[in-house]
Amino acid sequence: MSFLQVKNNASSILASGIDAVATSLTVASGEGARFPATNFHITIEDEILLCTTRTGDVLTVTRAQEGTAAASHAQGKAVRLNITAEVLDSRTTWTLNKLLKGAGANVAPTEISGWEKISEVIPGSAVDYVDFTGLDINTDKVYILLVNIKNGTAGWINVRLHREGDYTDTNYYTQYLTADGGVISAGRLNEARLLGMPVSDALTAVAFIMRDPDGYMQVNILNLRERASSVVMENRCISSNNTTTNITSLRVSSSATGGIGANSVLMLCRPRSA
Repeated sequence: MSFLQVKNNASSILASGIDAVATSLTVASGEGARFPATNFHITIEDEILLCTTRTGDVLTVTRAQEGTAAASHAQGKAVRLNITAEVLDSRTTWTLNKLLKGAGANVAPTEISGWEKISEVIPGSAVDYVDFTGLDINTDKVYILLVNIKNGTAGWINVRLHREGDYTDTNYYTQYLTADGGVISAGRLNEARLLGMPVSDALTAVAFIMRDPDGYMQVNILNLRERASSVVMENRCISSNNTTTNITSLRVSSSATGGIGANSVLMLCRPRSA
């Protein structure tokens, strides 16, 4: 889609009359340059016409635009580039419920697709795990998992992320980097640990989930746990130890019964189709 072009003070008169089926017209000598070169609407009496191209003073037109009727127009009738409803619609249509990147003056912007929610789960009571099914990462390419989890137990818990029904922790590795005040620590675990949570704590995390070209699940996670002056930041990466041809299901699970507390929020998103 492209914008209908506009230009200030674009007007002239017909150099010769046209009938109701003519597909070109000529404006007064030397006045064609007052109009854009392509893709603009003109109004002659009660008819709106689309000019697809202009060469000098000659305009190639498509008749009867925006619900108007084609008609004959006599020599000397005014030819004007007016702001019509479709001129405005060609711009506002792009802006409704879309994220856009500008492409320059009078050029239609590029739509940035953004993200759409696949599923949102808010447990009404503490649960052991949450499943996301019916996925297709080969089509979607990447998922974003947003979690806001309350520890539903009286002890420390680990929250894990598995795919394709493979719940064997030793089939995954996690590399982590933790910043706790001025203390930095790092390590590697032979498990799919999405995050760890102290007693009665709440934690937020964002995880980017992909399948690499060789079929391994790769997850990059940024999470925050604890609060205020005790806040801890962690960056984690999970990598599967074996391959799969697709990722069609994901499970977020707790290491303890009821570890995902009531009113936790788990949301899975994918790129929105343009």
